[in-house]
Amino acid sequence: MRKIFAAIFAIIFAILAAYVFQILLQSNSENQYLYLVFAILALLLSGTMIFSFFSAQMREKIKRLNHRIELWSRVSYHVNQVGDELFNQLPIAMIALDDNNDIRFANTFAKEKISQRMVNKPLSEVSEFLFEQVKNKVTEFRYTHNDLIFEVHFKPEFNFIYMFLATELVLLENQYQNHLPVMLLMSLDYIDESLASLPVSEQSTLKGQYLGTIADWANQYEAYLQQLSDDRIIAFTTREKLNDMMQHQFKILDEVRKISEKHDVRVTLSMGVASWDTPYESLGIYAQNAIELAEKRGGDQAVINIQNQKIAYFGATKESVSSNSRVNARIQAQSMKQLFETCDSVYIMGHKRADLDALGAILGVYQMAKAVQHKSFIIAPNDELDPTALKVFKALIQSNEDPRATLESIQISNKSVLVIVDTQSKQLLVDASLIDKVEHIVIIDHHRASDDAVTSDTSYIEPYASSTVELVMDVWSFYETLIAIEFDPLYATIMYGGMVVDTNQFTLRTGPRTFEVAGKLKELGADISKVHGWLKKDFNKTKHIFDLIANAQVVENHFIILKDETTYVDRVLLAQAAEAALEIEHIDAVFAVGYVREGVVGVSARSTGQINVQIFMEFFGGGGHLTSAAVQKEADIEDMMDAIKQKILLEYGGQDQPMKVILLEDVKGRGKKDDVIEVAGGYGQFLLTQKKGIPANEENLKALHDQQEKAFEAQQKHIELMKTLK
Repeated sequence: MRKIFAAIFAIIFAILAAYVFQILLQSNSENQYLYLVFAILALLLSGTMIFSFFSAQMREKIKRLNHRIELWSRVSYHVNQVGDELFNQLPIAMIALDDNNDIRFANTFAKEKISQRMVNKPLSEVSEFLFEQVKNKVTEFRYTHNDLIFEVHFKPEFNFIYMFLATELVLLENQYQNHLPVMLLMSLDYIDESLASLPVSEQSTLKGQYLGTIADWANQYEAYLQQLSDDRIIAFTTREKLNDMMQHQFKILDEVRKISEKHDVRVTLSMGVASWDTPYESLGIYAQNAIELAEKRGGDQAVINIQNQKIAYFGATKESVSSNSRVNARIQAQSMKQLFETCDSVYIMGHKRADLDALGAILGVYQMAKAVQHKSFIIAPNDELDPTALKVFKALIQSNEDPRATLESIQISNKSVLVIVDTQSKQLLVDASLIDKVEHIVIIDHHRASDDAVTSDTSYIEPYASSTVELVMDVWSFYETLIAIEFDPLYATIMYGGMVVDTNQFTLRTGPRTFEVAGKLKELGADISKVHGWLKKDFNKTKHIFDLIANAQVVENHFIILKDETTYVDRVLLAQAAEAALEIEHIDAVFAVGYVREGVVGVSARSTGQINVQIFMEFFGGGGHLTSAAVQKEADIEDMMDAIKQKILLEYGGQDQPMKVILLEDVKGRGKKDDVIEVAGGYGQFLLTQKKGIPANEENLKALHDQQEKAFEAQQKHIELMKTLK
């Protein structure tokens, strides 16, 4: 208010001074000097009041600023105190790096927990892992040092690392994960038909032996077990116990098989296992899908479906048991005929780079479809046939109409039927986009299903079969009773050739039905001499195969790895080389490796049946059979060969010399950090050389025990500290 009055008076005096000046200018009286003095005084008074007004404002502003500075000084003191607390007392490790990733600053907590002498050292000397993450600019990750676990946040723009102690949180997470539910569905394959010929008392005894063995195994893992029927069992346990089962490779599969071998019956065990953080209704669906996949793959195995993990397979170490049942073939024949009659077109497709088995199966199905639906076509472009199949197909269309539809001319609709043969994998199909364009899909295949298998209306999948041609002929034997089929002798010859290729001249994966089908094809006009002519190898290829064998690498005395250094090698030649090397005495498995195109390595694996090469190839993303499998993978050829060697050591290295090892980190399928495990000697050496484990000798076991006790004490102290802070 005072400021307002001062401003008003200053204005009044200024007006008064202006008025006096005006009188002076208009007057010549003797009092003009008096008026002048009065005007000057008014101006001076007005100026003084204006100056005082602004001075007062400035003083007040300065006073406010001084007051604010005083407040900031007090706050700054407290902020410094909090900063000191953050940098040196709270459980947060802070590390500052320079442009060369050398450590220039580390707070007290970082020094206490990681290294007292870390400052002015390269980060790589303190922790190679931290250095790699910083070098790759990974902004968030977990870091384990001794028994401490940190959540790390890296700020590349400041080259600064924040590490929050998360040991207790991770332990709680692990505890929660370890107690997640696991559902196991088990099926005793072929138990009814296998025991049907035995006396009732012996059947009961044998069933009791199977169930008792399974119950004893389940008790080891604290599982709840319930029998649903003679051949179906359900069990529940926890994720922690499931990890133990996986570490022990589901040995129950071997135990059940040993009982069957002892009593000369064909019973095996299939398991579908699911562990998800989900309601039990969904968990049951996952477990059911898993056991169906196990059965589609031939049984005698466990399929494990764990949330956020790739599906794992255990077992299947022996060739699949033949069901000797043709009921499925008869049902398949009836279903296919009905589908062909009601659809508006049929398309038959195999896998990429189709071999003679795929081509023969395609042609066999084509003849069945053509007998009912005249709009039947084959999808087999020239560039998707291997050299032998392409040569054979060119010979076929010289005397027959080309039954193919080009990818551009396909007029597929939701009323079309798509038949897929010799594969179930979406990745291997000639054109996977067709799957989504049809309502009805039929699959005929003799390979074990993978986790990317195509879903079909009807399927005939028998991994025990020698070839897909054998399965097609099983269906054909019933199909011809429903409708007359004209069988072209050249088609029969090609199908016979497919069986010859897949059985390696009828020496692998053959059964009684294999020879029955071969005999039937011979009756239908198959020309065996023509097949041998197609499969003859030229001189240069034969010489090349023997050169590969001459330079073979022998691993663990029973494995051979062949390396083809040709720029791009034909997959058929790799397969032929592997089969040729398999004839060497004492060799159980062969892996032929070579580039099939730029940056892509192909591996063709063959075995005598003692080694499951399908598991090997599935590990690398491929698939196949116990005795015949393959994979194509973007990789360097040397890296691929090293990976195969490591897998051999992991599974079969030094089997006669077991070794105990303390794990230095989690190893999938084997154990967790600080676990003491017993492994094959070769694999044990692999863990030591890779610094993933140390020998479980007396000294290391004592050090582990002391370390665990210290960690427990430190954890208890930390918990007490956190309680105090709260």
